[in-house]
Amino acid sequence: MKHNFIRYSIYSVIALLIGLSVLSAIRANAERRNSTIDVESWSWGQSSNAVPRVNVVNFGDEPIIASIELLDKEGKAFARSGEIQVAPGHTTVFDPGFVGGVTVARARIFVKFTTDKPFDVNRDRAPFGATVEVVNSATGEITMIPTQWTPVAR
Repeated sequence: MKHNFIRYSIYSVIALLIGLSVLSAIRANAERRNSTIDVESWSWGQSSNAVPRVNVVNFGDEPIIASIELLDKEGKAFARSGEIQVAPGHTTVFDPGFVGGVTVARARIFVKFTTDKPFDVNRDRAPFGATVEVVNSATGEITMIPTQWTPVAR
């Protein structure tokens, strides 16, 4: 009788320890959340021989997913990238090629990433960077267009 009590007590302690470790793993996993940041470029003038390129670089430890749109002056998308996954420490380039008939454009870049803590776009450094380049296909001259952060609902 005494041996059964000791044996069942040991089993109960082991089950309790396993349960606690599973609960802590579930809680740690639940704290990881997806965040989304919307990055918009300033507008630029688009000539007939200009080709826009958008670069997204991942500074973080997790993959990010970017969706890129090029917008005309009315805000209508004339080029879309679809979802692009960027591995940690890598860069991807969205180059839609020649886009004729557009005189003024800007880029909108949506980036999804996973973080362990709440993310404040005004205080925290984002785990990625985005640049917009406009390449003059006749001269090869490259113009960098600044981008700005715009928080979106999470």
